[in-house]
Amino acid sequence: MNNLPKEPKSQPLGKRILTSKWTWITIVAIGVYSYCVFSFFSVLMEDVEVQGGKMPGINASALRQAAWYATPTLLFWILVFLIVDRFRPQRPLLWFLSLGWGASVAVWVSFWVNTYAAAWMNVTGDGDPASQARPAVFIAPFVEESAKATVLFWLAILVRYRLVSRVSLISLGGLSAAGFAFTENILYYAQVIFYATRTIGVGDAAVAISETVRMRGFFTCFGHPLFTVMTGIGLAIGLRARSKLVRILAPLAGFLLAAGLHMLFNSQASQDSAVLAYFMIGIPLVLAVVIYAVRQILAQG
Repeated sequence: MNNLPKEPKSQPLGKRILTSKWTWITIVAIGVYSYCVFSFFSVLMEDVEVQGGKMPGINASALRQAAWYATPTLLFWILVFLIVDRFRPQRPLLWFLSLGWGASVAVWVSFWVNTYAAAWMNVTGDGDPASQARPAVFIAPFVEESAKATVLFWLAILVRYRLVSRVSLISLGGLSAAGFAFTENILYYAQVIFYATRTIGVGDAAVAISETVRMRGFFTCFGHPLFTVMTGIGLAIGLRARSKLVRILAPLAGFLLAAGLHMLFNSQASQDSAVLAYFMIGIPLVLAVVIYAVRQILAQG
């Protein structure tokens, strides 16, 4: 009489699993994620033709060691964003889809698009043209933020009515960014490990590696989560807005803010003003997002 859907009839567990769309989404996602990870690291392990010879690819030992260094940062962010998603938490599958997407598909897409765009801009480098300044500032922020945030829009299509709070989008966006940062950290750490242990002029290899881990894994580890959370907040506002204009502009504004902050971060990374920007812009923004998230959690409570 009240037009509410009827309770589904009880079915055997096996049949429920086989007929559930989430079972097949999970199977497809695992296959796609596995392919992207394998393809990405296979390219890194190949020798690259450069001017004057070949640059050897990263070996498996360096990648394994780098993964150990990158894991604590990943676990920290997973814990943080699962705690944030405290009220009406999403099902673990959505957490997995977000985290896995950022760690595999987003990295794979960003790697190939950044490399192609850098080559198109005629930027040269020792086998890694995307590592130069112009692509890192003008291309990478838009490519990486759109790649990380794509999973949020897929979930907004699939489970729109489960995303009832802004905190949910903060959590899912942060998990996607944490996965992306994890794989990216493995790449950077492995490069340092491989180069430092094979080059005499570097000095103490352990010091070079620990310095990179300290900078990327601790001091600037908030970067990717901070940027993608902006897109998540914009999407959350748009999903629950009555105005059609806000539904369009809020996600777009969140994405542009994320890309803009990413661009600012990359442009300051190699400048003399990096420390000043870190304390004057980076830390205040992190505190602002933390305060916003806490207020949303308290309001939900």
